[in-house]
Amino acid sequence: MKKLLFIVLFFGVKQINAQCNNANFETGDFTGWTGGIGYNANSNMPLTVTSGSISTLGLNSLETGCSFHTIMNGAGGTDPYGAFPVVDPNGGIYAVRLGGENINTNNYVPTGCSVNSPSNAPTYCSNGESLQQTFNVTAVNALFTYNYAVILEKAPHPNGQQPYFRVDVLDNSGTPIPCFSYNIHGDSAGNYPAGFVDVGIAEVLAWRQNSINLLPYLGQNVTIRFTAAGCIQGGHFGYAYIDCSCSSQAKITIPTVACSGNADSLIAPPVTGGTYTWTGPGIVSGANAQIATANIAGTYSVTVATLAGCSYSLDTTIAFSGSAVQVTSYTNSLCAGSTSTLTASGATTYTWSTNETTAAIAVTPTVSTTYTVVGTEAGGCKSTIAFTQTVINCSTTGINQLINSRDQIIIYPNPSKDILTVDGLPLNENIEIKILDFLGNIVKQVSTNSNPLLINITDLNEGVYFMHFTTNSSGIITTKFMVQHH
Repeated sequence: MKKLLFIVLFFGVKQINAQCNNANFETGDFTGWTGGIGYNANSNMPLTVTSGSISTLGLNSLETGCSFHTIMNGAGGTDPYGAFPVVDPNGGIYAVRLGGENINTNNYVPTGCSVNSPSNAPTYCSNGESLQQTFNVTAVNALFTYNYAVILEKAPHPNGQQPYFRVDVLDNSGTPIPCFSYNIHGDSAGNYPAGFVDVGIAEVLAWRQNSINLLPYLGQNVTIRFTAAGCIQGGHFGYAYIDCSCSSQAKITIPTVACSGNADSLIAPPVTGGTYTWTGPGIVSGANAQIATANIAGTYSVTVATLAGCSYSLDTTIAFSGSAVQVTSYTNSLCAGSTSTLTASGATTYTWSTNETTAAIAVTPTVSTTYTVVGTEAGGCKSTIAFTQTVINCSTTGINQLINSRDQIIIYPNPSKDILTVDGLPLNENIEIKILDFLGNIVKQVSTNSNPLLINITDLNEGVYFMHFTTNSSGIITTKFMVQHH
């Protein structure tokens, strides 16, 4: 009968690395790692070790052969049961296979291969192997990530007798850290963990990823151990593939910088079977998933918890590219037929509804008109704003106007930004001057017998105003002017 195919990590002679060393096997060998071989006496317990060493027959040794520990590269092709690449598609050039379909049994070990399990019938115990690394935890290597793929032959055995794949994390004293442990096996009813696919003789789990946040063990030595083995009865195999890496402490990844008005992803470190709880001002999806989506800039937090109870929280701040385009006019209200300048800001380039492409454009509307501008940032983000230029009929202000008298009065400069000169006033008369806004509200009042007259208008807002003169000789005279401060 075929058995569970699986990769395992073994207790070997402890070798302490100052740093996480060759975790990804990219030296093409087992530098930095120690291993062992032995047999499965209980699928819920560590492997029973008979030899604390790495036993390999070289690069890409046959999965049906006698190699317990095997470095794999792309030339190894695909797994015969899972049909997935023997090297992690998201990893580097190399990976490791732990065991194989024949070596990790007792009944089907090929001629010339080692048999590590005792032959005390009726329990023969399948072979297994482990691979481990011990290193000192620093801020540089506190996030340990491992990718793995598992093949388990289906076995009608009770709990504790199944083929298995196991990950153990040990603290400085060699004590297992329970909430970091991970043990995969089936049960007698044929149930396997989520993600396994039934391929007939075996259950297959294609490449998956998990991560361990070791920051609570900063400055301490920890050991990561992988183990794979066949069933306790000796007739069903289990083997696996692994590829690992170390990086700085766990963090939330933001893969892109989204444009304003859109959404962006927030990616927490992977934790197999773990739970995720996100909080923040604009989460639109994935509040309880590894990847959340947010559409509002701000600070976001995630609490990550393993199945066994380890948990930690992470924070990050997300920003969106492309602040909203703004449009200003030098006047809120414009007399019909007069010209105003509309100025856009907040982007790199601009395209107006008038087909002009400059930041500022001149407009001369005869009625209130809405203008639209699309602003584009250097990164390609776009934002659009509409601006309505209000037009008023300056000939109907509710104030009596004497056109012939008004035309004798000169106001300059017009538009003006600070000092307005009024010339052409009747001589030797006391004149009452009122300045009104376009709603008819009096905003400034002056009495004078001077000509010309200088009026300080720096305290007036930009816009159109009316100057209302009351004279002895001409009665009421009204004219208009514009305040523009830039």
